[in-house]
Amino acid sequence: MKNILRRRKSRQQKTAVEYFRFAVFALFFAIALIFVAHEIENTTLKWVGVLLAIWYFIDMMGDFITIAHQGGSRLYLQFFKRNKR
Repeated sequence: MKNILRRRKSRQQKTAVEYFRFAVFALFFAIALIFVAHEIENTTLKWVGVLLAIWYFIDMMGDFITIAHQGGSRLYLQFFKRNKR
């Protein structure tokens, strides 16, 4: 029984890390969209980029809190320092 619970928890942790990675990538994409909209002087596109950046920043912080709550230090090492096996 403990083995089943341990496997389920590790699956959830990996999913949270994957969502966090996606949110970081999406945040950089939204910031790039803001810069492009600024260069072509498109106000609507700029506001879309700002709203996306805010949305993905909130999403990223939520995923980070989830990771920290699920036993952060090991997941922190998994995300920022890749296993060298």
